[in-house]
Amino acid sequence: MRADEDWRPRANDGAILGELGACLRLAECEPDTARVMPRALEESRIFELWGAAQHDIWRAWMIETDPANLQPKVRPLNRRVAEFLRANLPPSEDGGRINQALDILESPWPRREEAMLREWFADEVRTGPAKAEYLIDRILETGLEPFREPPTLPPIQLGDIELVCWLAISPVLSEGPTT
Repeated sequence: MRADEDWRPRANDGAILGELGACLRLAECEPDTARVMPRALEESRIFELWGAAQHDIWRAWMIETDPANLQPKVRPLNRRVAEFLRANLPPSEDGGRINQALDILESPWPRREEAMLREWFADEVRTGPAKAEYLIDRILETGLEPFREPPTLPPIQLGDIELVCWLAISPVLSEGPTT
């Protein structure tokens, strides 16, 4: 978490570094670097900083408790192809391959495979059920897997989040830091 010159939590976006290990990469010093404890931290600022960090941890966790937040982002092309397949079911299909293709379609796709899907769907040689069968074959041949919903996390309270250790990092050996 970034702090201002008085070691108060910053209230802007980007004030909290949520990337795992980000602070460890910032902390480079020599073994004989002097330890400095700013007076503001000795007083009460560390509790303000911890409260802000604790709230951010809680907020991020609670996002993972709502299944709606865990749903995949399906591209418009995939939705159009899925609608086309549903409207043009090949009579030779038993439903298993169609359902599998639809499950794969309604999952996030890498850009490379999305470009291939766009090309297949734009093919004007085939139409109707014949095109649907062609698309099903191509989709299943990609080797992509359907989206599997990750388990939702159980809700927690702020008091469930405990501080194990803390470290204040300052760019200079003075009482006025930023990180």
